[in-house]
Amino acid sequence: MKKRRSIMPKDYLSDLVEDQEINHILECANMAPTHGKTEPWRFVVYKRANLSNLFNFVISWYEKNWQQIYKNEEERDKGIQSIQNKFDELAKASHFIGIGMKRQTKKDKLMPEWEEIAAVSTSVQNIYLQCAAKGLGGYWSSMNFAKECRDSEEFLNFMGLEDKGDRFLGNFVIAKTNKYDQYQRIPGKYQDKVQFR
Repeated sequence: MKKRRSIMPKDYLSDLVEDQEINHILECANMAPTHGKTEPWRFVVYKRANLSNLFNFVISWYEKNWQQIYKNEEERDKGIQSIQNKFDELAKASHFIGIGMKRQTKKDKLMPEWEEIAAVSTSVQNIYLQCAAKGLGGYWSSMNFAKECRDSEEFLNFMGLEDKGDRFLGNFVIAKTNKYDQYQRIPGKYQDKVQFR
């Protein structure tokens, strides 16, 4: 638990994470707690060789919809280049795991949205813990650098989140690293965040 870290792309190695390790990580993600056994987490896995499919979709979306976001062509070009630069940095990843929340997985059960987001978040924590156990680098990216596309109906459909209320909650980026021990995480004292009554 204390070894859990967010490892950034600058410290990723070119080696790929084996499929069986990714499958084990996802199996552990599936063990997360969920109210009503709705299991709202949905994952879309991209291997490095296929990351361009995701990246190209996002860039194309901005090229088509730029007038809704940017004031002029110069601003558009800078904005799209900034997104492309981020993707170039992230291309060092072995895998991207797109993180979705299925708003209603059972016809007879509609849980409060916050409970379903919390359930997905606990599944992502399981991913974090498995990466720590395996010494893999990774972090949860909100994809805020492309938030207009991320939150669009087209992108939700692209990620298989086609029903009303479905949400895309970012990507978990995974890669091999040899810098794991160089990252330190020193949280504040838990006592400062707790009241005993």
